[in-house]
Amino acid sequence: MGRVVIQTLMTRGDGDDAWAVFEGEVLPHADRLFRLAMWFERNRADAEDVVQDTMIQALRSFHRFQPGTNCRAWFITILRRIVSNRRRAQLRIALAAEDEVLIGRRSPGEEVMVPAGRIEAS
Repeated sequence: MGRVVIQTLMTRGDGDDAWAVFEGEVLPHADRLFRLAMWFERNRADAEDVVQDTMIQALRSFHRFQPGTNCRAWFITILRRIVSNRRRAQLRIALAAEDEVLIGRRSPGEEVMVPAGRIEAS
């Protein structure tokens, strides 16, 4: 992320001061955050993606962080929500793929129960 983008994301006073505060509060927890992401994801590439998404979200939301509170807990909460959202999205993709497979395997004339709101094409 370029410095210009970072400065536009930072809304606490001067961009350089806000960036220094962000570095001082959040970046010391990056190693612990990565270990937690590895525990959740069990895959280095996915864990790196989660940490990157967490850092971006923390940067975007840093104007709401209250100095003096537990930064690590705030940071971990962001990470847990990102992991949860990613899993939910992966589940939706898997269910959609499963629906396509099931629809493709039905025999002609066989009725298929479809969740409310879906229209079955013959």
